[in-house]
Amino acid sequence: MTKLIDKLGTKYLASHYASDVAKILAEEDEVDVADTRICYDVMTQLLSRCYSGSVKVVDSKDTTRNAFFAENRKRGELNTYYSSIQKPIYLPESVEMIMRRIGELDPNVVYEIKDAGIDVWAGYTFLIQALRPEIQLRISTGLDQFLTRIYDQLDFTAYKWEEFYVLKGLTFEVMTPDPENYDMFVRSNIVVPTVLGKEPLQDKDAWQGCLEHMSKLLVLYLDPPCRKMRDFLDL
Repeated sequence: MTKLIDKLGTKYLASHYASDVAKILAEEDEVDVADTRICYDVMTQLLSRCYSGSVKVVDSKDTTRNAFFAENRKRGELNTYYSSIQKPIYLPESVEMIMRRIGELDPNVVYEIKDAGIDVWAGYTFLIQALRPEIQLRISTGLDQFLTRIYDQLDFTAYKWEEFYVLKGLTFEVMTPDPENYDMFVRSNIVVPTVLGKEPLQDKDAWQGCLEHMSKLLVLYLDPPCRKMRDFLDL
């Protein structure tokens, strides 16, 4: 395995090293970025090759960054696998159709929401996962904004969770915080409990505010006068 710091003779991988890194990636099957400081242009090269699966990128010194590259590689593998079997879905025709459309989704199909702006996409994605966590959704872009919108609506002082999706750049890492540092952990990171996508949330008190807010993003688009989502979700 090639260590970039040894190959290039520096830990500061600034923009002018992008072409050198590209050449190394074209020649190697696995590279280690341990102890390096990576600029945007070089990181783009690394993530592109990592996502495509042509090069395995690791960080033997930084577990967080190593998990970031591993998640990126996994996403590339899943994208290749699911690209041939995924099915597009579109926004419901009206507020009244939301629950019917969600109820019609097949757990054996991988869906991707099409033709939706970030707010309404986030609202619909959250509702599907909160009401029917068994439904498989492909999230190709916007994960950072999706997690941030949910994080902003959760009350981490009134409720506690054991495990979280922790936003890392444009991807996430699953982490379990130290109970003694819980408050600092949830204040210092964009975190979303991993019960999202695993359990139905409509009857859980801790998620009611988030359900109201995220569903309103969808309702505002479908029905600008904005009737309350409770009228249709029976929350």
